[in-house]
Amino acid sequence: MSRRFGWFGVVVQVARRPGLWRTAVRQARLLVPARWWATGRRLPMPSAEYLRFRVQTAEGGDGTAPLRPGDAVAYLAWCRSWRALEQSRSSVDGGRC
Repeated sequence: MSRRFGWFGVVVQVARRPGLWRTAVRQARLLVPARWWATGRRLPMPSAEYLRFRVQTAEGGDGTAPLRPGDAVAYLAWCRSWRALEQSRSSVDGGRC
């Protein structure tokens, strides 16, 4: 899968949704490999294996389908809702699982 599958489109779609900005920054911090600058990459990007896994779980198949900007927006919305669920659950049970 090509790593140039529309990052600009993803950025544009997320920029249009201020409610996802915080989640996008949080996910970027979580997904960028440690010491990414030492790998010779120009930009801090998640690993190819992780992106393939995300595309495979979203689209099915072998994970080589191109990522669409809407897929990234849906993923961020899911991350935001999951985090909200975790926070509401921890406030109800005092933080215990």
